[in-house]
Amino acid sequence: MIKSEFPWNRPKPPVTSESLTWCDLDESLMRVLADNRRERDFAALTRWLRQDRTVRTERYYPFDSPALFRIFVTTEATEAGFARFAAEYGGLRPAWPSGFDPDALTLGSFSDWLEHHEALSKAVGAYDRVVGAAGSWEKEVDWRSEAGRVLNDVSADVNRHFYLHQVKTSFFYGPSGFRFGFWPSSLIGVMWIQLWEQLSKGHGFKVCEGCREWFKVSDVRDATARRSDARLCGDPSCKMRAIRNRAAQRKSQPRRTRRQKK
Repeated sequence: MIKSEFPWNRPKPPVTSESLTWCDLDESLMRVLADNRRERDFAALTRWLRQDRTVRTERYYPFDSPALFRIFVTTEATEAGFARFAAEYGGLRPAWPSGFDPDALTLGSFSDWLEHHEALSKAVGAYDRVVGAAGSWEKEVDWRSEAGRVLNDVSADVNRHFYLHQVKTSFFYGPSGFRFGFWPSSLIGVMWIQLWEQLSKGHGFKVCEGCREWFKVSDVRDATARRSDARLCGDPSCKMRAIRNRAAQRKSQPRRTRRQKK
């Protein structure tokens, strides 16, 4: 079980990625500056924090987007690409130094985002290569094989990032009996939990041919997933969108002459 009610903050529309700013100081340096109260540097840090706080935010629930980790790893690894992601989903970690502040949004440093992006992309890419070779999300892999060792490395990455991003576990009793769940402390923690969910439950994700959004698929009965051979997310309007997209794609392709057809 995952704590799907975990809240996070994102910029309140209308907002553009250009209105979000980066801080080149890493977290450890910011703490040194704050502790030592070096007048010039601390003043610059204070101005940066106040500038980011001018962005109005709204609360949402990132677990409502089960493919958020897929969206992040396919985001262009540039300042502009990460800023567009932040404009849609918020920062990766809580605002510093006040902890979780519902009225604050900070991007942090570009190098921090790049590090998180590379780590998650590496784990997701390794898993996808194993799945591609096996031909199914549900097919079991021999743990002694090369593919099994790769999956063991991916699971070790998940464990390590659970620790780094303070993903807490909880064991409780509810209407369905004893349950085990996760509680993240940041958006990047949410995305590592989503990867864990895909690893443990064996479902996959596809991009809808209509709306171009990610959706969950599975070879087994799952109320939250589409069939593994589905090409649309299930939105009734996506069928016509897919037809229009295919027609536009055919129109954009160069026409072949009769000689080429032969």
